[in-house]
Amino acid sequence: MPLHVWNRILSVDLRALGFGFVVFEGTDLIDHGARHYEGSEAERLFLLRRRLVALLQVFTPELLVVRVPFRRHSAPLRKAIAVIKQELRQRSIRFQLMKGEYVSRYYLRRYGVANKHAVATLIAARINELQPLVPPKRKAWQSEHPRSTVLDAAAAGICLLGMDRFEPRSPQLS
Repeated sequence: MPLHVWNRILSVDLRALGFGFVVFEGTDLIDHGARHYEGSEAERLFLLRRRLVALLQVFTPELLVVRVPFRRHSAPLRKAIAVIKQELRQRSIRFQLMKGEYVSRYYLRRYGVANKHAVATLIAARINELQPLVPPKRKAWQSEHPRSTVLDAAAAGICLLGMDRFEPRSPQLS
């Protein structure tokens, strides 16, 4: 079966207090960013819906990829996914949920990288616009840098598509 070629993809890394996103058109990175929100669960769901709707209106993707963390889905995360699905249904946009463990296995098997920092470095080496977002390597007791959500979203989008076009580029001579 031939692989479907998506024109525009919005890939989101969903967290308890926000999300990171990247937008691909073919293999080109169109935009990236992170949105953070605080407050009660109802307020966070309201802000998630509002910020997601804004992204959907601006970029009109054909597919939304949502990367979720390794651990089991918490009740707030399940509610956030339900909000996302409801908005996508209204706009007839396809949805793909991607578990973090699947993304990790993909990069381990394909590229031999075993941790998130190595994956982020690999992605940034292929997509120049993301290089400034690679956080310093952290110790196990340190919390993740907020920018890592953008790189995790990019990792999920690339993983879903199996983008061989992101293989290392040969150096250009000037």
